[in-house]
Amino acid sequence: MYILRKREAGIVHDIGCYDSLERLVNAAAGHAKNRQEHGRIVPYYEVVETSEASDVCSLAVGTFDDTENNTVAIEELSELQKEICKRMRGAENDDHMAEEIADAEICIEKLKIRYGLRERVEDWRRRKVERLRKKIEGRAQ
Repeated sequence: MYILRKREAGIVHDIGCYDSLERLVNAAAGHAKNRQEHGRIVPYYEVVETSEASDVCSLAVGTFDDTENNTVAIEELSELQKEICKRMRGAENDDHMAEEIADAEICIEKLKIRYGLRERVEDWRRRKVERLRKKIEGRAQ
């Protein structure tokens, strides 16, 4: 599977998910043609080969509306929160914890796809990991 993305004014948007390069190229050509017909500058396009999990998440984003996707994300994150609380009270819930972490990761992937935030999330992740590293080094001294 392949994702067609456009980058315009520093913002990345996923345009579509395609099962072949031929379909992707046709979609890109059509998208660029439509934008030129309106007298706009064609944005920078990029193609990303995706994993099966990312493909399924992209399909879910396109299949279900925003309200449904967002509601499921809230529910799944809440279920993970509940399992963490149970663990803090002494429950041996490894399997439930693993299941809810997996659900939360899938929902987070869908959110990144839906809102075109993959690159921003990665940038913030690098910053936060660096900050955590410095915090750990500060405690080690």
